[in-house]
Amino acid sequence: MIGIPPNTHDVDEMQTLTIFQKCLGRVFPITEVDIHVVDGVEHRFMRLEVGHVIGRKRYDEVIWVEPEYLELVNSNLKPKMKWR
Repeated sequence: MIGIPPNTHDVDEMQTLTIFQKCLGRVFPITEVDIHVVDGVEHRFMRLEVGHVIGRKRYDEVIWVEPEYLELVNSNLKPKMKWR
């Protein structure tokens, strides 16, 4: 993960910004890709299992992040699959 979305923040028990900060510079497998189309514009979000960065099981904590905040390190994606 190479960046944190600018609108990310902690709210009460949801320590979203804190978790993103702990993930910064680390490598995670993308476990799912979700695509939303809003007003004709496609938005992609990558699912990362990050529980281990806060001392839990990997799958216990999940974040969704846009591909511009990730660097693809190793890929099993099909050659024609669009990354960004």
